[in-house]
Amino acid sequence: MSYDTDRQIAHERGYRFFVAQKTERGGRWQHMRDDIADLHEAIVHARSLTAYEVAVFVVRTGGGYIYWSSRQPDVYNTTVITIEIHETKDTNAP
Repeated sequence: MSYDTDRQIAHERGYRFFVAQKTERGGRWQHMRDDIADLHEAIVHARSLTAYEVAVFVVRTGGGYIYWSSRQPDVYNTTVITIEIHETKDTNAP
């Protein structure tokens, strides 16, 4: 799979992304920007930040999963985009 394919799949499935950063080793993730609809937009925003570590997370059932991180800037975690997870909706939600 390629980044372009990941972007297309994410768009077709309506995935959302957020960008977070750590200011120090062992620090907690701090959300910098939430509710991003386009993977490329999320990557561009993340690459513009400077911190100990910056990452793009894809929002899936069960939480956010790292798709890209500044610690390995040439690696994309395709699995979190392409794997089929049974996305459940809360039928009790208002």
